[in-house]
Amino acid sequence: TAVTGTPNNGRIFIDIPLPFPGAQVTMSSEITQVITGKTSIAMTAIDASGSGLGLVSQSAPSAARFSVTTTLPATTYGIRLFPLQIFNATGTGAASCKFPSLFVGSSAPEAKY
Repeated sequence: TAVTGTPNNGRIFIDIPLPFPGAQVTMSSEITQVITGKTSIAMTAIDASGSGLGLVSQSAPSAARFSVTTTLPATTYGIRLFPLQIFNATGTGAASCKFPSLFVGSSAPEAKY
């Protein structure tokens, strides 16, 4: 939760088996605290070896719910979700999130889960 020193990077992530090429997926996360200009959310489809197949990300400039959407490519084995990322933070600060969610399908997901 806390960043000290220069520079600092951090990610919270989880891999989920999801072998459904062509499926549209949306990941969302409620960001509750940010390090200005350094906080984001992201996801990438992964192949059977765990290699990323195209990262999609969204900057989180303030506390709010943010989401990212992608269509899974042909060689998809699963998906790697990053409900909170911090890149190149300097000085001190903290970032946090709650209620991460994954929605599979083309309908709009609920704002909160």
